[in-house]
Amino acid sequence: MKQRSVLPVAVLIACLALCAPTCPGEGEKVRIIAFGDSITFGWWILGSYPQVLEGMMELPGGTILNAGLSGEMAAYAAPRLEELLESGDYPNLRAVLFWEGANDLLIHIMNNNPDLSHPADPDEPIFDRVEQDVRSLIEMILDRGHEVVVGTYFYFIPDKVPCYIISGGMDQQQADNLATYVTLGNERIMDVADEYGLRVARVDELGILGGDPGMYIDCIHPTPAGHVPIAEKWYEVTCDLDLGLDDDTEEEDDDDDDDSDDSSDSSDSDGCGVSL
Repeated sequence: MKQRSVLPVAVLIACLALCAPTCPGEGEKVRIIAFGDSITFGWWILGSYPQVLEGMMELPGGTILNAGLSGEMAAYAAPRLEELLESGDYPNLRAVLFWEGANDLLIHIMNNNPDLSHPADPDEPIFDRVEQDVRSLIEMILDRGHEVVVGTYFYFIPDKVPCYIISGGMDQQQADNLATYVTLGNERIMDVADEYGLRVARVDELGILGGDPGMYIDCIHPTPAGHVPIAEKWYEVTCDLDLGLDDDTEEEDDDDDDDSDDSSDSSDSDGCGVSL
């Protein structure tokens, strides 16, 4: 039977994600860039934490740009981040949600502890390298006057396959050993955040996502539903970001003072005016 040439769905989705921000005028809507790896990219149209967060914050479509890139390491992210910040495509950008560093640890593990037979050593140089790379990227954003919110990582789950570290899936001991890398990596991320006085989305507080294995498609990546508790953690520290959107509607509010006063009272009592 003659084989047909079929472009994988994942490639099509990736192309759409890369092309979307180039549409005329779309970049002007962007106030937040979610910069990270495959967990940020998520399922894009089907579900990702930036998409869910945009809905939680009741933001207009296109306010949050999903700039996740599968497989990206913090060690090599600088050129892509610089291009996003310097392109001029996002003149109204206010904040960057920064979530990097996990792949650096995973690559280190696959090269140095591939069977996860032992826990992480806090003195391993990889933790210093991740901290240095994360700091450098965050400084790049801050130097351009944008607010930065950083995220810690949740924990990975045993038994799920495929698993990119242990092909047959991790047992509980291996998952526990992997968790030590996540914990130490998160500590370095929080150290940098504390140094610069940044908001931190404590996704690590979720532990195993919602305590539910059904939130994972493999041992690492969340399902679309798994991005909901992740987005909730980001929402906790982003819901009151000043995105300058009030300036866009100021004239409309002035035309209807009575209605404006009523809505203002409602939003002030909530803080973010969002229903989760």
